[in-house]
Amino acid sequence: MEFKPIKKIFIPFDFSSNSRMAFEYAAAMSERINSRILIHHVCKVPIVSANEYVVTDLQAQIATDVKTEMEQVILDLKKDHPGVMIEKSLSTGLIVDEIINASASSGADMIVMGTRGAHGIGSNVFGSNTASVIGKSSIPVLAVPLEAKYKSFSRVVFATSFLENDFQTLFQLTELLKPFNPEIEVLHVEERGEQSVLDQLMKDFSSQVKMNIPYKHISFKLIEGHNIEHALEEYVESRGVDLLAVASRRKNFFERFTESSMSRKLAFHTRIPLLVFHSFNKTSYPLL
Repeated sequence: MEFKPIKKIFIPFDFSSNSRMAFEYAAAMSERINSRILIHHVCKVPIVSANEYVVTDLQAQIATDVKTEMEQVILDLKKDHPGVMIEKSLSTGLIVDEIINASASSGADMIVMGTRGAHGIGSNVFGSNTASVIGKSSIPVLAVPLEAKYKSFSRVVFATSFLENDFQTLFQLTELLKPFNPEIEVLHVEERGEQSVLDQLMKDFSSQVKMNIPYKHISFKLIEGHNIEHALEEYVESRGVDLLAVASRRKNFFERFTESSMSRKLAFHTRIPLLVFHSFNKTSYPLL
């Protein structure tokens, strides 16, 4: 297994307090792992019909004004983080498409973005821009909820389904967060199943981790719950978790998070950032 260092962090920036909090998380990471930050603003284009865009002199003026504002923002941000290298970029178009295209063309290794809505990572946002970026991005995405207050990553929970993707993702997670030296708890929530089978799965998974992942502060926990989201909520809230990490698999784990009914149940993420790794091109089967 290989770990690709995070050399550039991409932040979709709309000048809101939420995007500034996303910057705080990105800056904290940058200071620990020596990466650059690129803040990117997407200017919306007025749509006058289903397939027609109008670009006017007003749009050009808006772009000029935004560049000026971004330059001032960078000066302000550097006052608190003088050692962080901050770049800026600007594009015009549809928000999600521009974020994906700009992050890819800039060579970014991670996206850190804020979320909005009454429920943070909830139905108002998680089913729209943030979920779309996570679904389309090929690089890790850290989603920072509206009410998040920056805390160092001291306690991290990694939700596992005992799949090969999870083992690979856990390796990536440990390598990324080593500078923070966090306690990482590998957690599996089972709604139903034979206890002896689950115990064996956890034992096999933990053995694989201990033999192949060179990080000492990893523990393992198996809990039962009639509802995965509620069980996660109770567990995370009762233990002061600073970050929840998952592996994204289409038509599997992450798809459940983007369904509207699930996102309402996941309102407990209001204060907890969610880090999503992608493993679309890897096989997914239990490690037996």
